[in-house]
Amino acid sequence: MECDVLILGGGPGGYVAAERAAQLGLNVVLVEKEKVGGVCLHHGCIPSKALLDTAEKYAFLQECNTRGVALPQAPIEMPILMAWKDQILDRLHKGVETLLSKRSVKVIQGTGFFKDAHTLQVTQQETNTEISFKQAIIATGAKPRELPQVPVNGRNIITSREMLDQGFLPKRVLIVGGGASGCEFTSFYTHLGSEVVLVEVLEHLMPLEDVEVSKRLEGSFRKKKIKLFLKTSVDSVKEVAKGLEVSLSSGQTVETDQVLVCAGYVRHTQNLGLEKADVKLEKNGSVVTNEFLQTSQKHIYAIGDVTSSYQLAHVASYEGLVAVDNIAKGNKRKVSYAAIPRCVFCSPEVASVGLTKDQAGQGAEEKKVLFNVLGKAQATGQSEGFVKLVYDPKSLKLLGAHCVGPHVTELIGELGLAVRLGLTVKDLDETVHAHPTFSEVIAEVAALICGHPIHATERP
Repeated sequence: MECDVLILGGGPGGYVAAERAAQLGLNVVLVEKEKVGGVCLHHGCIPSKALLDTAEKYAFLQECNTRGVALPQAPIEMPILMAWKDQILDRLHKGVETLLSKRSVKVIQGTGFFKDAHTLQVTQQETNTEISFKQAIIATGAKPRELPQVPVNGRNIITSREMLDQGFLPKRVLIVGGGASGCEFTSFYTHLGSEVVLVEVLEHLMPLEDVEVSKRLEGSFRKKKIKLFLKTSVDSVKEVAKGLEVSLSSGQTVETDQVLVCAGYVRHTQNLGLEKADVKLEKNGSVVTNEFLQTSQKHIYAIGDVTSSYQLAHVASYEGLVAVDNIAKGNKRKVSYAAIPRCVFCSPEVASVGLTKDQAGQGAEEKKVLFNVLGKAQATGQSEGFVKLVYDPKSLKLLGAHCVGPHVTELIGELGLAVRLGLTVKDLDETVHAHPTFSEVIAEVAALICGHPIHATERP
């Protein structure tokens, strides 16, 4: 079998790249060992958001008595919830398959292995297929990282993959890792009434975010009776009569029913035959790429989680489009990560784009406005958190935005566009934001910076 473009991996990077390549008239073969859609669709972004949305609605219903709506306490039926989630995944999976089919992308389910720099061998049960290609894109993604001191058994010590298919709700759960996944699952379990312990080895939750955002999230979690152990690691886990006993580096022990490991992701670069294709790797296992996403073999590109860029689905899709454009039109399109939005769908939500004040360097300034100044926030009972803008005080150019609070994962789009286009805070100030909306908080911060605050005042 021969093709113009061979794509190894059918996640949000691979299948988007395949669709774009086919649109540009290239003969495309996509190899995926499981289902097209990848971890994001089947074991990550989409199923977790379906469960989180349900949990948030469930928690809201429990609070409706304060608004004059007295509802009886109802149990959450986890098997029904999981079946509903699976229906969503099935529809989306079929949608991706249909798009690929309509665009004449040849999809092969199997395990790919490079025999040389122009040949991929695909193993399908007992048969092997060889594919000769002119160009290739490596998009094999990543898998949940496991910790030797917390051996996953798929039963009471699990990763996100097992959790997202679990048909029961543990009464007590200890989550290892306070990054995006750990914080999202913390919110999910808390909304449904589980007792949650969250252990993070670094000083703050969401350690890559603005420190003030992290601290506000920590305060919110503590108000919800979530037990946080920061600057702490797990030493060991052992089974006891009442569940699991977890020993922490602080010398404390915690009893729990289940341990969920959310310790980041490991790149899928092993056992791909990359050495036979002479594709170089960094010391951390990521594929070496240049600004055009080419590997050490200029006709082979790499995108998504296998590279050293952000491990985010939307980044993988963006890189897939860039790589295909460079394959089809020559290497003219460079990748820019200056305005990549970063979103965490915990409660409260966290979102950011661009630089923090420390990253922006000497001379940069920042101001923030709390959501509680907004009529929409008060009317809906969602007034927790703030939006902070980082800017150059001389030019008023927007350098970054850091948010924690209601719907900030949606608001970050406007701020990302502003950073990408090099807009100023004055541009945001002069943009009319509809009332009453949560987006008015952006206008409030901009007005504060421009010296004529609307409802907001300077906050410590």
